[in-house]
Amino acid sequence: STPGLTTYNGKTSIRGTSSFAINSTPLLVLDGQPVTGVSLNELNPDDIETITVLKDAAATSLYGVRASNGVIVASTKRGTSRKANINISANYYLNPLPSLDYQHYASTSDIIGYEQAYLLNHPTYQNNPLDYFESRNELRSPQYVTSVDRLYYRLAKGEITENQLNSSLDILRKNDYRKAYREALQQMNFTQDYNVSISKGSDKSSLFFSARYENQSTYNKHDSWDRYTFYLKNELDLAKWFKLTLGANVAVTGSDYSQAEYQGATQAMPYDALYNEDGSYAYVYPYNYYHAQTLNETEGLQFMGYNAAEEASKNMQKTSDMYWKLFTHADFKIAKGLDFGVKFQYENRISDTEQYDEADSYLMRYMINRFASVNPKGGFIYNIPEGGRLANSNARYSYLNLRGQLNYQTMIAGKHDITALLGGEIREDKYRGKNGERYGYDDLKLTNQMVDWATLQKDGVLGQLNSNAANKTESVGVYDSHHRYVSAYFNAGYTYDTRYALNASVRVEQADLFGSDPKYRYRPLWSAGASWNISNEAFMKGTEWIDMLKLRATYGITGNVDQSSSPYLLGTYLVSPYSGANLTDIMAPPNKMLRWEKTSTVNIGLDFAFFHRLNGSIDFYNRYSSDLLARKSLDPSSGFENAKFNNGAMRNRGLELNLSYDWLKSRDWSLNTGFTAAFNSNKIKETGYLPTDAVVMMQSPTSNYLQGDTYNS
Repeated sequence: STPGLTTYNGKTSIRGTSSFAINSTPLLVLDGQPVTGVSLNELNPDDIETITVLKDAAATSLYGVRASNGVIVASTKRGTSRKANINISANYYLNPLPSLDYQHYASTSDIIGYEQAYLLNHPTYQNNPLDYFESRNELRSPQYVTSVDRLYYRLAKGEITENQLNSSLDILRKNDYRKAYREALQQMNFTQDYNVSISKGSDKSSLFFSARYENQSTYNKHDSWDRYTFYLKNELDLAKWFKLTLGANVAVTGSDYSQAEYQGATQAMPYDALYNEDGSYAYVYPYNYYHAQTLNETEGLQFMGYNAAEEASKNMQKTSDMYWKLFTHADFKIAKGLDFGVKFQYENRISDTEQYDEADSYLMRYMINRFASVNPKGGFIYNIPEGGRLANSNARYSYLNLRGQLNYQTMIAGKHDITALLGGEIREDKYRGKNGERYGYDDLKLTNQMVDWATLQKDGVLGQLNSNAANKTESVGVYDSHHRYVSAYFNAGYTYDTRYALNASVRVEQADLFGSDPKYRYRPLWSAGASWNISNEAFMKGTEWIDMLKLRATYGITGNVDQSSSPYLLGTYLVSPYSGANLTDIMAPPNKMLRWEKTSTVNIGLDFAFFHRLNGSIDFYNRYSSDLLARKSLDPSSGFENAKFNNGAMRNRGLELNLSYDWLKSRDWSLNTGFTAAFNSNKIKETGYLPTDAVVMMQSPTSNYLQGDTYNS
């Protein structure tokens, strides 16, 4: 484990969060090149030889503006043995369902008691029970009515006695929907992971190939996920001065997940049931129970009952995802100590998603009734046609990266070690997505029906679930983005007699996101550092228990970029549902002062090794992020109440400790204990946005923040 590197709720961060607008995911560098189209958890761990986490500004400066959140550098395996080396592995993982008892849900009896207390103490109910229930059943705003509500409604109408009410409540207390749902529809998460790799090396080449298959049975019995991954790398020494590396990576993922509504052990009241005593489905009514009964009895309308077991295999969303990468590295030895390397990489990702909502699914039954209007000639007009729904979306991503770098290293008089590198990088990111939907869809005949979207969007229709007009907008769109970046960088280091070391770097980045105001375009990112290897000093020669003692300090400035921001006016093209004319919906005002988010980092560390057994490090850091893109309150007369500007600041300060002790170390056996600890303090230092609604602040804490608070915690 690495101190300072944390993963929480599926999100990875290094040394805390340093931006309001941009996620804190570290940059992933694979075999010397940043990768964008794949995440760390998608890599095959059997392909990885080493992983290094870079945290301070001096270490991350080589990778530019995206390195503000830290860098995870991974190197893949290569063939070393002259004989073919074949490895086969199979791994199985069991992930039990979270214990219901551990989650401390209220018992069914407690829930009923709470409902009774709420109802009996409600002022309207105390004044007139019938008025209370009839107001919940009004067609202008019908409300959900629980089984307990229905019993008390019957009591208010005189249909049952107090004793009959209590007897019925006692029967409900015996139910536990959460356990019934788990037994019928959920399972232990079981993952299968199979891997095979082949490697072979020689004086002139090194080959590594791997294939992996993963299959996961999710917590929900009807969902599934699997992935095939292939990796190939071939290194060729074509001449003493020329080395060529060719490689490819392919990952094909497929998944089926139900998008049915109200799925989950806590989506119904705990006293509801999945099955009746005779084994038939027991229905609940998420829509108002009494209006649902009327709709059920009306010819031409859809049944309004819902059962989770019946719906679990419906509304399946099928996703097919394919990622592939081609890369090549060319390394040239120009002279002694001087070499030149070129790295090219192209990534492509295609994701296609299709969701089929069956005609008899609750989602479609509810939707058809909601938009079904009365036909003056009798029956109903189905503004959302009877039948199913097919929704499609696809996304195309491509990432191009080209880097050229000169490297120089020399030793003068046996004491002066000099290193330097000079490089440039260009990259291009593209995205294009489309989505659409078809109604009245028949999956056997592959036919669909037309929808009058102009009427549904403009005026709406008077449907059967509410006395107010119901509106609906077609879900269809095309999305496109295209960004280019170019950068140049220089790094130099000097070490004297293996004791004193200095290093410095500078990098200038350009992007199409910036350009309105030249003074913000050429701000360099830079770093400087120094170290003192105390253990190599003459006065330490007699101190045998100290194997290594090194003090280091760095300071640097890194950046970050939000691809959703622009120095220009941002808008979306629309077509008016009223006139059919082309419209532009203004999304954000122009911002000619838009610039990189900037993070300055001070790092002071001590590396040590004692007694040939104990080694470790301790680091203190202070990261101050400024020019953060944050919401700023504006004068409403400008046309905007708020907008994103480089207006925020945040500080992360912390301490990290890493210890390792070798209890046993021999040629054949080793026993080691490791210990890591980290502390991080986060504080918002500046923000120009003043929230005025406490409810909104609690509902969206990551979009509403105050100076002095800790961000996102």
